[in-house]
Amino acid sequence: MLKTVTLTAKQWSMPLTSVGHHINVVLAAGTIKCRLRQGDDSLQTDLVSGMAFRTDEQYSQVQFYSETAQVIKVWVGQLPLDYSPANARLVGSAALASDSASLFYGNPQLILPAETLRGKVVMQSDKQWYVGGAGAHVGNMILVAAGEKFETTTEGAVYGRSNDAGDTPVYSTELTSMTPSYNEDKGAQAYHAHLNTIKDDVLYFDHTGLLKREPRAGGASIVIPTGLTGYSADTQESFIKNGYFYTFGFASGDFAVSKIDLTNYTYEVVPLVTGAAFSSMQSCWVHKKSKILVFGVVGTAQTWLVNLDGSNPQQVDMTNCPSHASRGFMFADETIAVLSGDTSQLHTTSDMGTTWKTVVLPQNIDYFQRQWSLDEATSAFYYSGDATKPAAIYQTEDNGASWKTISLSSDAYSVYVANNKAYIGGLNRAMYVDVPTGGQIFADTLAGLSSGLGFTVADSGALVYSGGGGVIRIYDGSLNLAGGAPVRILKEVS
Repeated sequence: MLKTVTLTAKQWSMPLTSVGHHINVVLAAGTIKCRLRQGDDSLQTDLVSGMAFRTDEQYSQVQFYSETAQVIKVWVGQLPLDYSPANARLVGSAALASDSASLFYGNPQLILPAETLRGKVVMQSDKQWYVGGAGAHVGNMILVAAGEKFETTTEGAVYGRSNDAGDTPVYSTELTSMTPSYNEDKGAQAYHAHLNTIKDDVLYFDHTGLLKREPRAGGASIVIPTGLTGYSADTQESFIKNGYFYTFGFASGDFAVSKIDLTNYTYEVVPLVTGAAFSSMQSCWVHKKSKILVFGVVGTAQTWLVNLDGSNPQQVDMTNCPSHASRGFMFADETIAVLSGDTSQLHTTSDMGTTWKTVVLPQNIDYFQRQWSLDEATSAFYYSGDATKPAAIYQTEDNGASWKTISLSSDAYSVYVANNKAYIGGLNRAMYVDVPTGGQIFADTLAGLSSGLGFTVADSGALVYSGGGGVIRIYDGSLNLAGGAPVRILKEVS
């Protein structure tokens, strides 16, 4: 069967449920990745347009990945496809296709993905708007007058934005109307939930610090060995990268990372800070999935920065830090920030502790919640304030020199931000905020939840929530947007 798949840059597509032995890439720009599920195992390979392969064992599920946003065409099924791209392109009016997109005020939005063998494109809107290509931002886009036709010949992605501040998104679908594919009350706190799309399992830490997995379809939980000891789940950082789950703790007296293969749950322990530099971990911060900032104790507090592979461990000099620190993070430029004891200040250093600066926060940080997040796509940093104060999250793009307030209509206990979208855990609420516009939607969680303890967004587009009472939820699907300024699109296609 011939499938058209829209790929978001650097995200795996939603799984295609298709049984077969053959994969043909009919149209794709550059190299894409293909992941097949075969029973309990999986296979992953790189492909380009025109390539085909056969699997001896029948697959039941297929996913695709691209570094750039694009629309691909693939053949999946029991029988091979006899196809010649060179002879398949239509010409003339029969090859025209009409499309449309919505333009919103603020940052550029993708309005036309990259598409191999696409020809001329004509776009028109009844409102004044801006158009751009890869790397587009507010300052470098081209202004297009209302009613004017914008024409180009490109296979690349096209971005646009409205020039009318009134064009803000309206979310017509709330989280509660999405399909919850996993929902269980553990009877105790659950922490740092993740979705393993290779095995279709939910991973989470229970209140004792054990790492567990459960099939999304249901079933008993299974403990995953990590080879680590001596950590508390509420201070635990974990993440998924390139088919591995990473978590931190102690092994033979060393602070270490456990690298767990998501295809078979075997692990490899890599020492990070050796020689019993500290005996217990208070917290750690994972910076862009490559560096670890860890706060430990051996008699007195210590702070270390080390690469994920264990190279270049460096101790941060805390001698001149104005306050004791047991928690902290790093801004996008690797400036280290530690929390002051009174939670109303940060102390920052860009030279490993030789000098320190004090940053006054617009609202206190609740010291014991997971309330800060770095948006790696935009380099902006966010935190949610004291839950007893006016509900808001705060954004800085200059390491705390200035802050933008994003008001909420419910308390915020935890925040996770990616690609200008904020996912917020509140009192019996789960919140979603479009950062540029402030557009919000809300969903009630189970009654009795005291707080949201963590969000992660899996590469399949699923939202994973873990919180008080041990509830873990995954919502599949995407939000339905309305509003904005429509732009009409006419394009030549193959």
